[in-house]
Amino acid sequence: MNITGGISIDDPAIDLAVVAAILSSNEDIPIGEGYCFAGEVGLSGEIRPVNRVDQRIQEAEKLGFSTIFVSKYNKIRFH
Repeated sequence: MNITGGISIDDPAIDLAVVAAILSSNEDIPIGEGYCFAGEVGLSGEIRPVNRVDQRIQEAEKLGFSTIFVSKYNKIRFH
């Protein structure tokens, strides 16, 4: 995905956040401030697991997110 201004993002974990943003905009329903998304979205709509999910969760916590949405197929080690 290319973002205005020339920033290029190549991490597939951003897919779920982009889909959530598009749906939020289309339905005119805001996403809560405490929500974070990390997942790859396949062509048939499945949410695929991402690498380093535990690190992503820890970073989301540090940044103040209260809820993170990930694939049900991710193996998460609870702290």
